[in-house]
Amino acid sequence: MGNCRLQIAMLLTLLSLVSGCVIIPVPEKCISGEEITDNELASLKPGTTSKAEIVEMLGKPDVLWIDENIFAYNWKTVWALMPWIVAGGYQAYGGIEELTKDYVLLIQFDHQNRMTRFKVVKRSMFKTYGDLLKNWAEQDDGTSSDNSSVEK
Repeated sequence: MGNCRLQIAMLLTLLSLVSGCVIIPVPEKCISGEEITDNELASLKPGTTSKAEIVEMLGKPDVLWIDENIFAYNWKTVWALMPWIVAGGYQAYGGIEELTKDYVLLIQFDHQNRMTRFKVVKRSMFKTYGDLLKNWAEQDDGTSSDNSSVEK
């Protein structure tokens, strides 16, 4: 009985020393939505590509903001795995959580339905979707300098 208590004490001491998060990076993989590829982004030409051409190439947008003439396409990727375990008494529970990133391709059009600009952004969990769209729409300065950049 004394040996068992010593082993438990040693195990608890060891666990307290090594507790923390372990994150296992994995190759990024799309798990939701349709990931927009670099080739698809390269085919988007400001001032030339029309709404119809974009819908033909990428499908219907996930979000359409009519007032600002903006399309949004969403996808989610897994970038890491995080194993976890909770133990107490004679029971233990565990699993593996997927750590994800949410991406949005934003595309804005002029009144002739020609694309003026686009950007791929990583969506923050602390910012609403509406705020993301509004902030991006307000950044319009009449140029297309932010095309194809990715905020990661």
